[in-house]
Amino acid sequence: VDYAINLENEMEEKQIAPDGITYHTLFHGLMKSNGIEAVRGLYEKMVLLNFVPETRTVVMLMKFFCGNHHLDLGLNLWNYLMEKGSCPHDHALALLVTSLCSHGRVQEAFECAKQMLNRGRHMGKPVFHMLERFLRESGELDKLQNLDEMIKKLGSVYPPSRGHALGLLKGKVAIITGGAKGIGATTAKFFALNGAYVVVADVLDELGIALANSIGGSYIHCDVSKEADIESAVKLALTWKGRLDIIFNNAGTSGADGSITNVNMDEVKNIVAVNLYGVVHGIKHAARAMIEGKIGGSIICTSSSAAIMGGLASHAYTMSKGAIQSLIKSAACELGGHGIRVNCISPHGVPTDMLISGYRRFLGDIDAEEVSKISAKSCSLLTGRGGKTQDIAAAAVFLASDESEFITGHNLVIDGGYTEASTTMVHMYQDPKSV
Repeated sequence: VDYAINLENEMEEKQIAPDGITYHTLFHGLMKSNGIEAVRGLYEKMVLLNFVPETRTVVMLMKFFCGNHHLDLGLNLWNYLMEKGSCPHDHALALLVTSLCSHGRVQEAFECAKQMLNRGRHMGKPVFHMLERFLRESGELDKLQNLDEMIKKLGSVYPPSRGHALGLLKGKVAIITGGAKGIGATTAKFFALNGAYVVVADVLDELGIALANSIGGSYIHCDVSKEADIESAVKLALTWKGRLDIIFNNAGTSGADGSITNVNMDEVKNIVAVNLYGVVHGIKHAARAMIEGKIGGSIICTSSSAAIMGGLASHAYTMSKGAIQSLIKSAACELGGHGIRVNCISPHGVPTDMLISGYRRFLGDIDAEEVSKISAKSCSLLTGRGGKTQDIAAAAVFLASDESEFITGHNLVIDGGYTEASTTMVHMYQDPKSV
């Protein structure tokens, strides 16, 4: 360390610019003392001299900056090299991407990877899979699709990490009701990422149009309580792509809270019109198109954990979601002869706008992050893990794909085990000697 410092001082006094080997030696010596300020000082001098370090020095610096949580310095080094027309080794990218993602800076990690690809350089499978995981978790599927397309242009294809296969719905045509936000929007992105052509059907026109444009899909205004609107959505899919393979009857609403002795029947009728009749409309018109197309299909409906156990939602909502679970069984019985599968998904504890508004009625002003924490703490057997819209979307992809071709009439519960067991007496599983 002393040698490195003395050498740096001597070269500065004699106004001698270090070469690549000398810089590497200097940085290595200064890092041994773990002196971030000394390393930063030398780095800044190197930048002022417009010197581009050797690849091994870049990797060493990136490891040091990221390992000591100085991500801004790591990002600064990356941008400096890009400005100088130097394309760092993919190991340097891996170090930077890993650190940025682990600190929640996924957007910056994505931009670094994109810069590498724009220079015609492959980023390496480990880096892609790292970004893939974080982009999926943050719901940035459009960015993941963008990376995938850029990699293919370079003449390479990185297989997705285990459990996240791309292309499961390649060439299939899907309708998603309630597709403009929440579970529907995430599912639309997942479907598109897996190669499906998606019709986003919703009453939220501005959000729906923006989403459809971002995934190369199509949008239609659709109030599922009106049969004619569902019929129009099916006709759009057939006109657009000439077929219909999948419908995800996901649109839903809540309300009619309070005692059964005082329930507002107009509100009940509204909930049933959307949650139940909307599903009937979807099954009816999708099934007609699928039967006529003679290629089978997958019909998926959104039910709820509230249909499995009492006390999780209003009476009207619980009733409407329970009816869906009965309906998919009878529909599966009839439509199976045409190769059409009918299933439903029952989410629990997913922080959608509907759940958040429900919490706000009793807990006041509360945001999605706080609802997620509540779900992770008390709405799952998996300690610290609450539901996400991505969980439901992944389940929908599975049920829509040929991976589930022998599954029909099934209710896939996505609840972290909440409706399967109670943790009230979990202490019984402890070893008495250790208590």
